This record gives sequence, C-alpha cells and structure tokens, in this order.
Amino acid sequence: MTNPSEYKASSGRLSNTFINSLFRLVTRHKTGHFVTKIVNENRQIEDKTITYSLCIFKEKNRPSFLDSEGNEEEPKYAYLLIVQYSDMLIISKKNVSSIDRILYDYIIDIDYITISRLFLSDRAFFGKFSMSNMDVSDKAVRRRNVEAVDLKNTFSSIYASKYILNTIRIKNQDSSRITLALNTSRINKLGKKGSFNDYLQWVVEVVDKIKNFELRETYLDNFSIPLNMQETLNRLTPTSILFHFSEILDQLDQGLIEIVEYRYGMNKKRSIDLQAFLGTFDTFCELNTIEIGNTDKFIYKIVNPIDKKLYLKKNKNSLKISSTKLQNVFIMYPGSKIKLLDYINKTQSFIVTFSEIDIVYSNKKLFKDNKLLANLDSFMDVLEEHSELEDIRFEKSDDSIPLEPHSRNIPFSILLILFLLQELIIYFVMI
Repeated sequence: MTNPSEYKASSGRLSNTFINSLFRLVTRHKTGHFVTKIVNENRQIEDKTITYSLCIFKEKNRPSFLDSEGNEEEPKYAYLLIVQYSDMLIISKKNVSSIDRILYDYIIDIDYITISRLFLSDRAFFGKFSMSNMDVSDKAVRRRNVEAVDLKNTFSSIYASKYILNTIRIKNQDSSRITLALNTSRINKLGKKGSFNDYLQWVVEVVDKIKNFELRETYLDNFSIPLNMQETLNRLTPTSILFHFSEILDQLDQGLIEIVEYRYGMNKKRSIDLQAFLGTFDTFCELNTIEIGNTDKFIYKIVNPIDKKLYLKKNKNSLKISSTKLQNVFIMYPGSKIKLLDYINKTQSFIVTFSEIDIVYSNKKLFKDNKLLANLDSFMDVLEEHSELEDIRFEKSDDSIPLEPHSRNIPFSILLILFLLQELIIYFVMI
C-alpha cells in the first residue's frame, strides 16, 4: 500500500465499541459485506507494539462523467485504517469522507512548526512550496506554487514572510521524497507501493521522529510564523475577509459536481450557476463589528451583495461563517451532498485580516508576518525632528488657497530651504 496518512495526537485510546460505531457510520452506503474488518488488533514492529483497526468495503456510485438522470452505477473499493501508537492516531483512507468531526474529542492537531520541520537536515532539499499570500488586496497574487531542485538556492526569502506555507515537498539525504500537508498534518512518502508491514514500519519511524523533535533554526523561519490561538485570537479585531473557492471551482471544471441547488420553502428548489454565484466573492469583503447585547461579545457582519445575514463568528480556537442563504445552497456529488456553508467551514475556505496588520487567520491558524514591522524602530531612528515642520498644513501646494511664496507651509518648500541653508553653511566653512 501507499502511505499518505494524517498524524494526530490522541487524547485517549479508541475502544472496540467506538471503532465499531465509526466503521458502521463510514460504511452506511456499502454494498454487501465487509471485504475486511479488523478492530484493535495488536502487531509487533521490531520491539514496538502498535494497535490497528481496518475496514475495507465496496460501494456503488453514479459515474461522475454521466448525466445525473441515469441509473448506471460503478463499484468502488474504499478503506479506513486507524493506527494507535505512542499516544498518537494515524489515519489512512481512500474513498472515505473526512472523519475529523467524529474523532473531534479524541484527536489534537500536531503543531504546525513540528510537521513543517520534521524531516529537515543539513542535506535536505526543498523541491516544492505551495503558499498562500497574507495580502488580500485585489492586485495581490493569492496563491503560489514554486518548484526547483532546491528552493533554498532559487527562491528569494526577501518577501517570504508574507506567505503561509501550505504544502512542502522535501528530498531527503537518502533521496526519498516526502510531501507534507501542513494544515492537515498529512505526510506522504512518495515512491512505489510497499507491504502492510512496510507501512507500519514507516508509521513507527514518523511517530518516533515527532516524539523526539527538537526545534532549531532553519530556512523556513523566513516564512510567516504561526501564533498561539488561545492566547492571541480573543484580543484581535477582524477587519476584512477573502474567500478562497479555487478548489471547489476545480471540482466543477473536472465534472465532479453533478448539480448545485438552492432549496427554500417546502420542498422548493432551483438550480443555480455556482461559478457565477461564487464570482460575487472574488474580492475581499469588509467586516462591521456588532456587539451582542451588552455582553462584550461580538459578531462581524460581512459586507457583500448576496446575503445581508452573512456573519463571521469568533470561537475559542477558530473562526466560523454563519449565513442563511449559504445554508440553503446544496452541492451534489455522485453519492453524496454538502451544504455550501458546511463546505466553507469544513475546508476553512477564507482568510481573515485584523486591525493588527501583520496577522492573518488561515486554515484554523493565526500567522504573523515577522518582518513587516520588525524594522520599524530602525526606520524611525533615521528620522530627524525639525521645528520648522510643526506648522505644516498641506502635503503639497494647493492652488485654491493663495499662499505667499516666502511663507508656504508645505514640506517640499521647507525641506528645500533647509537643504539650501545646509549647502550655504558647508560653502562658508570651506572658504
């Protein structure tokens, strides 16, 4: 098997009862019996003991390239594998929707810094970066993918602090290539398929690396840095939001979405043009702060032309979108459906800026541009005070207001006079 897996810290062991309930939930549309079902079986990997649960099953779905009116179905195999080792859960799956919500009380995300630097060494090469821009302005490049033999030598770090790293591909000293999805703690060692024992051996190696991780200075320190959510989010005031819908539009282009419906009233519905609908959110939206009663708690109204009840809400460790209209938009896939509002909150398809201009929220994390204001003190030190500038009224001359040439209170005139005086002083000193 291949080994792309999500690595999560575990708050406790998953019982047989819980695993069986989980398997029933993810296989509710299965056809026939389980191909394989194993619950909490132990296996020895050298001197380490791991526990794993596995279900393999078959489903029938409508082919995505056929019209939704037909009755044709194609069989698909799916699996869910959960490995428990050293207070961690490792999840590998195929053709199974996200189970994070079901496992919410049992899993804790691995630290962003730990995952991003886990496989770094002096001989590691950065082959690919997938990044999001912290700048939400209309003229900014919103996402960038860059590739090279080693990006350390080709990608300039001057503006790196403005970018949030989402995915990294590393070529290690043993020539193995590893892809890290930093927002989901998903780790994939690229290469040929191996046996199940090979996969479990790799899992043990990765978990041991996480447990023994030690932070040190690396090239990745040039990029934006994550902040502690619990300590920081509550004091921040959101000012604008930009929605990212590129992934769902790619699904639409690939024919993975059958139809999009707006449902209202008693069983009323109509088809909508998803691309045109999402196009109204192409630019960033301003946020208006609204206090909830006299509770010192706030919600943030998203100024937009579609929904007057579109809000951003602040939770303890995340931000969430609330909307009456988006709640009624259903995206239909072969064999499944999801509300647009649920999709946005689940995938966190937005970036939020704050009154503190060097901080943004993205993918359930806060990031800081650690260079934007870093040199502000040094910049201020080079400024000199001049009493002549105290009475400045205009940045430049205003022709509508007559000013005497010798008493123009504008910076350019005063600076010119100061410069000429300095030149005269230098001239008389020299003679």
